[in-house]
Amino acid sequence: MEQFPRQEIEDFLYREARLLDERNFDKWLEMFTDDAEYIVVSTKFQDTVSSEGVATHGKREIIIFDDTKASLTLRVQRLKTKYAWAEDPPSNTVRVVSNVLVEPVSNVALVFSDVVIYKAREEADIDVIIATRKDEIVRKKEELKIRRREARLIPPVLNIRNISVFI
Repeated sequence: MEQFPRQEIEDFLYREARLLDERNFDKWLEMFTDDAEYIVVSTKFQDTVSSEGVATHGKREIIIFDDTKASLTLRVQRLKTKYAWAEDPPSNTVRVVSNVLVEPVSNVALVFSDVVIYKAREEADIDVIIATRKDEIVRKKEELKIRRREARLIPPVLNIRNISVFI
């Protein structure tokens, strides 16, 4: 039997989306290994002019989040306080996960997916966040766990007030 069946991985990602949309962050944290990494990056395109007057076009990665499971846990605990102003009132979200591709490598599944997050707070604060993700998923005691997530926000320039939701 295949160690990482595609359907099991997809169901795992859909369950994760449901937990986040229902704001069940404690259960969501259980989906990560204790040594997990959680990275969210964006790309900024910039034009520069050298001292010789030569224009170049380039891009620069901006790290939005670079978390461990411990720092994710602190972020979740903060959301439960009155000091999480970016989430007061809490966002209503709907996540759509698609284009799931599973590439088993030894005892790890490299999982590529896309996610669209519809985020609404109050009447005028509505955002759409789009990202591509690359996850390393492992099996621990018969359960799937995320060992590493790298999410790349698309488009690279975010036109939102804050990025206060998990990708």
